[in-house]
Amino acid sequence: MRLLVAGMLFLAFFSVCSGQAVQTPAQVNKDEQALRRLENEWLGSYLRGDKATFDRIVADDFTSTDESAKFRNKAQEREVIQAPPSTIKASLTNEDVQIRIYGDSAIVTGRIVSRTQLSGQPGISFQSRFTDTLLRRRGRWEVVARHYSRLPPERTAVKLDPNIYDAYVGQYELAPGFILNVAR
Repeated sequence: MRLLVAGMLFLAFFSVCSGQAVQTPAQVNKDEQALRRLENEWLGSYLRGDKATFDRIVADDFTSTDESAKFRNKAQEREVIQAPPSTIKASLTNEDVQIRIYGDSAIVTGRIVSRTQLSGQPGISFQSRFTDTLLRRRGRWEVVARHYSRLPPERTAVKLDPNIYDAYVGQYELAPGFILNVAR
């Protein structure tokens, strides 16, 4: 019995010292729902040109890094937000969203599916993977960091006549002293 009490006291002491409140499953579920809703509202703010929603969700000390390693702060990211013209049909969807909560911190990962179509033109579609870091400050979640990378387009195999490869056999000088040999 003393060992059980000592163990419980140790866990309580460890929780207080680590600064992490022990969350109940109900609180974790509530936070997950709030974070999913927040991610969808944030994504929608780009599509609608809704800077007020963006400002409510994104922290003042926000940083973002994209697939080309371009860094943006909140002000720079906010400039990107503009509603598309009425001649463009666009949609953004969060998919495969996974949420990990660590007290007042959360990591959200997922995939964004982007679709755009100009009037009378074929549609354009691409996907990106993202990792968002959120902190609960003053009782509400804020996005403090995002990293995203565009996924490469899906490739489809093309059948070719193997005899076409013969035309590519040879040596190619790509730069002075750098020769590429193509053989069959």
